[in-house]
Amino acid sequence: MRCALALGVLLLAPGSARAVRLQWELVDGGGANSFSWAHSVALDRKGEVLFAVGESSNRVAEQELWSHALLTATGAPAFGEPRRENMTVPGREGWGFEDELGAGVAPFGDRLLLTGRYADVVADKHGWVGHNTQLRRDGGFLGRDTLHGPVTPSSFAFATRGLAAASSSDFQLAWALSLQFEGGAPRYLLAAYAASGAKSPGSRHVPPDGPGPAWAGDCCNDPPARLGSDLQGSVYSLLGSRYSQARGFDFAFGKWDAQGNVTEWTYNGTADGTDVADALAVDPRGAVFILAKTSETGTGFRTRLMRFELGVLAWRRDLVCAREPVRDAALALASTGVLWVANATTGCLLAFDLNGNLLKEDALELAGGPSLGYYIGRLVTDGAGRFYAAGSRAGAAWIGAFTMLAPPAPPPSPPKPSCLAYGYPNPFDGATGKATLHYELPSDAPVTLTIFDALGSRVRVWQFEAGQAGARAGVNQVEWDGTAADRRKVGQGMYLGRLSTRPDICSAVLRLGVRR
Repeated sequence: MRCALALGVLLLAPGSARAVRLQWELVDGGGANSFSWAHSVALDRKGEVLFAVGESSNRVAEQELWSHALLTATGAPAFGEPRRENMTVPGREGWGFEDELGAGVAPFGDRLLLTGRYADVVADKHGWVGHNTQLRRDGGFLGRDTLHGPVTPSSFAFATRGLAAASSSDFQLAWALSLQFEGGAPRYLLAAYAASGAKSPGSRHVPPDGPGPAWAGDCCNDPPARLGSDLQGSVYSLLGSRYSQARGFDFAFGKWDAQGNVTEWTYNGTADGTDVADALAVDPRGAVFILAKTSETGTGFRTRLMRFELGVLAWRRDLVCAREPVRDAALALASTGVLWVANATTGCLLAFDLNGNLLKEDALELAGGPSLGYYIGRLVTDGAGRFYAAGSRAGAAWIGAFTMLAPPAPPPSPPKPSCLAYGYPNPFDGATGKATLHYELPSDAPVTLTIFDALGSRVRVWQFEAGQAGARAGVNQVEWDGTAADRRKVGQGMYLGRLSTRPDICSAVLRLGVRR
């Protein structure tokens, strides 16, 4: 057995200040000097089994796809030893250190869906072949869809690969996101798998601007959490980056509707430069939360947590934990509506509500301390105070289970008040009627009120100076007659209003329906 396992319940001394205690951890070195990694973890429907996927080092076959199932209560194997598989053709291993890689795992029905890639190198060209693999819960092989593409020139960014997997809220469906090349052009493919194992044809998305994803977002050791879904069955995903000489790198994300159509949005920081998304989470109503490194005026290139509504930025928070800027982090959204961010190298833990208010700062208890070389690439929570983190420790695959002794409570005085905002009637008749946009401000402040359509395009903008009507402390009202900036009537549909102030004393987002 090529498995170095550290397993057990570690108790802290009474009076310890940390409230997030380590219950058990698994360390799997794979049996060779090269590195191993746990890239993705997912809980089953009852929260009793934790499924993991990654890569395992082996002296003979270099990297192998590694998958495991663990009992959440103890960390003991749920169905036996880890599963290791090597699909690379002998003589075509390529760079060797990343031949086999499992990037995503999703339980559905009585099955598991794994996504990943293996090396296929011909004529001094480097490339990976992606795959979506179905297993039984106990690891037994059921079938594989291989994602073939041309062997590409030496480049991490343009390899065919299986990127991510996610389960529906009822665990009867699983989605797989992959990046493929057809006719020399990159395409993202989202495929759905039913509980029976049947696969949908898949929906392709061609990036709309430029030659495609200039940065697929998962080089080298840390595939991001790319997929999430809402209660309406729409799927949201990170879609790499887009590059322009004027703006640098923007990160892209999109929404796949039930018909497979994709609406893509991009985010460009206020300071033109590099913007790269690391993780995505979605709440049941379709609000999208993204953890990203962005370039912003005044504060530079930092890791930030952001909320988007229909592709429109609702708020953005710089991440600072233990008085230090967060460089790399993992993101989890609990069913209780709390966003958790874990510093990848220190375990420092931040909790936010869905409005971006900081609820709590704590730390995951890392055995031996961060100096042992931890890297937390993925974080999940059961919503009941238990956390599961995955990544590496000193070059070995690592998974840790943690328990919070007390749930976070909102601070008595939020750092930033919310501007109460709503529109009525809602929906309203866009042909003959008007809607009143009602909002309340804690003090006089310059106000910008912007209406966006479902694609994220600006439709109408109002600006008010502090003290004027529309920018006074207390109640303010603005009427909208359903026209755009060019005075043409807008079409029927859902629109989003965003209220912002200068300085940023409060903000709000409202939805407004227009009917004909």
